[in-house]
Amino acid sequence: MSGPRISRLVTLVMACLASAVSAQGYICAEGGGNPGKGSWAEEVFGWMVEKGGRGGVVIIGAVPLDSDERPALFTRLGASGVVSLVVDQTNADSQETYDAIASARVVFIRGGDQSRYVNWWTGTKTQKAIKDVYAKGGVIAGTSAGCAVLGEITYDAKHGGLSPIDILHDARHADLTLTPDFLGFTPGVLYDTHFTERGRLPRLAAMLAVCAIDLKREIVGLGVDPRTAVCVGPDGVAEIRGEGTVTMLRIVDDTVAEVEAGKPPSVRALAYSQWPAGYRVDVKRWEVVSRPDYVKHVPAGSKSGVYGAFTPVTIDGGGADGEAVQYLRDVSVVRRTWSGKQIAEAMRAGQLWVSSGPGSKAFYIDEGARVTVDGEFKMLVGCTGERARSVVLLRGSGITWAGISSTEQPAIEGATLDVVRACEAGK
Repeated sequence: MSGPRISRLVTLVMACLASAVSAQGYICAEGGGNPGKGSWAEEVFGWMVEKGGRGGVVIIGAVPLDSDERPALFTRLGASGVVSLVVDQTNADSQETYDAIASARVVFIRGGDQSRYVNWWTGTKTQKAIKDVYAKGGVIAGTSAGCAVLGEITYDAKHGGLSPIDILHDARHADLTLTPDFLGFTPGVLYDTHFTERGRLPRLAAMLAVCAIDLKREIVGLGVDPRTAVCVGPDGVAEIRGEGTVTMLRIVDDTVAEVEAGKPPSVRALAYSQWPAGYRVDVKRWEVVSRPDYVKHVPAGSKSGVYGAFTPVTIDGGGADGEAVQYLRDVSVVRRTWSGKQIAEAMRAGQLWVSSGPGSKAFYIDEGARVTVDGEFKMLVGCTGERARSVVLLRGSGITWAGISSTEQPAIEGATLDVVRACEAGK
């Protein structure tokens, strides 16, 4: 697809499909994290145990672990029993494996490599057992790779992990591979994991565009931070729990995408929201049910103030000199976003800037890209090297609610994300 607005002809069909899939159990999608570090684990795992009626837990993965703190954690929080299983291609279709999983009230899918789950469990008794637990009102949870497989579309990583830098150079990179309807517990959702700490914002944007163009499905992307979870009940209301945030990207009427092989992606006007712990969101209608007290309404048309004097400037995305973040009036430019040592801090810098100032913008750039601000304060993007690439722009001009938590987690509703071509090959 080249140029025209992403088609919304599939919307009615997908709405009917989503309503036909009646949620019966509970889902807890956690972005990855060591449960032995921090108090977040009791909040998230305690939710699983409670919704599972303090019944039995089965922890499943595709390869053995030398150690795992989760069995003891589940037991301490009140689970009646915990069993750990390794389910690979040799036993995924066995009745013994089915019986062990199907008897549980909570099924927890470990991290690792989600391609093993998709390749080894598809069409097996393991897949059926997981779905049967959910159908009986049980809890299906997962961390990292186990989180990635819980949505309608799975980023399956069958050819390897897709880095943000790779996707910014090639919208159809070989590592962008998707599997529809593997488990499908959250209709209309694609989960991405380790989100802010690995700067995965551009890859999620590209995946949504590919879903719409290739699969004819308008999917909502949920990027889940480590030690953070999206916990969804049968009523379709998700509670955000844990230490980080959940980033929502959504195709809207104004979204325009071009994702051509060998060219940088162009994905314009994706709806962007970011929810810290305390948010409750209806994932059927994508409406916020409740939010923390520190999140305040932003009146329509609000503008940020002017921060400091302005001088026309060109900022090199890979330059090693100077500050990693530069502030120009209501614009921040974050350099070395993905090649630097502090990716999470780089991403958070732009998010905090936008959440603290209505109408602010944040550019994320890296080596090979530049942003030039002329005398009339027009922002121009370009490349400094021979290789074509895109940059990422977070726009806060449409923000409706915003705030920053006491732990400096940004809350943003109603912003816009653009993945913008800085240049193309030969130009």
